Amino acid sequence: MNLTAKTLVHRGAETTVYFRELTGGEMMELAKGKTASHSGVGAVTMNIDFGDELGRDFRLVQFTLCSAEGKQIYRTLAELLKEPGSKLKALKALANDASREFLADDEESKPGKE
Repeated sequence: MNLTAKTLVHRGAETTVYFRELTGGEMMELAKGKTASHSGVGAVTMNIDFGDELGRDFRLVQFTLCSAEGKQIYRTLAELLKEPGSKLKALKALANDASREFLADDEESKPGKE
């Protein structure tokens, strides 16, 4: 299992937290509800529901935050949402960084990349 360690800084305390790579099914779950439209001319229009976007961010944390052994910390989104908003904001940023790193590592390992 691919894990990465990050340092969570919350209310002056530093804690090491771990994130795992998303599965394909989890990626699909996070993409649900996103829509874009194109009239054939000009730019693509996206309607964004900021509540849905925040929910996706928190589900990313719920899906990927784990113990050093790779065990999921929050079994449900409801459990995660009991945490203070400031902690969730910090975890969300770390989860996004970890996910970007996993995807970048995958790009680097493709044949022809040097």
